[in-house]
Amino acid sequence: FAKDGSHLSAHGHRVVAVGVADIIKDKLSSSSLLLDTNNDGGSIRGKKKSKNPVTTVQGIWEEGDSCSNWFVTGKMNLWHDDMMQFNEFSPGKFALETSMTDRNMVHIYNPFPTDRMLYIMYMAMGPTLSEYPTTLVEINNNNNGGEGILSSSSRQLDTSTPLMTEHMYVTKIHHVGMVSPGTNTVRFYPLQDLELPFRFTGFAVSFDIGADIQKLDPGNHNND
Repeated sequence: FAKDGSHLSAHGHRVVAVGVADIIKDKLSSSSLLLDTNNDGGSIRGKKKSKNPVTTVQGIWEEGDSCSNWFVTGKMNLWHDDMMQFNEFSPGKFALETSMTDRNMVHIYNPFPTDRMLYIMYMAMGPTLSEYPTTLVEINNNNNGGEGILSSSSRQLDTSTPLMTEHMYVTKIHHVGMVSPGTNTVRFYPLQDLELPFRFTGFAVSFDIGADIQKLDPGNHNND
């Protein structure tokens, strides 16, 4: 990142560009209709240039996704237990903060007819030891009455970013587990009692692109 700790440096832009190109290349590797980047961009490898460019569908975005991020907007429409507090912890920076209790609970809605992956966005820091607690996130699926069966999955979220070269606070995103159609209860269990609370800044309900999205997680930097 640049010295202001907020914008990408020239090297940062190259890292992101290469990461995006690698993901696209991986997704299109099974197709023979790859764009030939060594010409003027008007032809397709193995095909002659045509006045009517060929458009091929390489895949679909699994019927869409659903996400919410209040880190900058401060606009959150999410039911949460009263032990969690919505806070503007720095000018123009917002998060839903946990308490050191077992009542850090939110309801996250999956609007799709099939199970989807839940991604959690949260604050982290580096390169020194994080002031945010490592936190266990647990999903209780199928809380809609339906079959009346509760199945759960969980993941421990690391709030450190040791690869940073300067002291910075950033946002991270990580997949947690599958959520069933309808309302799902998600609980946060801080595993350390540190100076700062766990700060939840947004979520996404989508298909499982966990390995790919982690490649492109430079974070939204914030020096405050």
